[in-house]
Amino acid sequence: MYEESFRTPMLIQYPALSHVKSTIDAKIVNADIAPTRLELASIKKPKDMQRQSQ
Repeated sequence: MYEESFRTPMLIQYPALSHVKSTIDAKIVNADIAPTRLELASIKKPKDMQRQSQ
């Protein structure tokens, strides 16, 4: 899960936040997916959850 050589492609279609053909060059790992989804759902992430929303 935290292996540096492991890359996770992440595609999101969320019209309220994304623009047509926009990209974000942030490097993420799979541990970033849960915080990102919680933020999109307007749910506060638990304090013990590592990583952050991308």
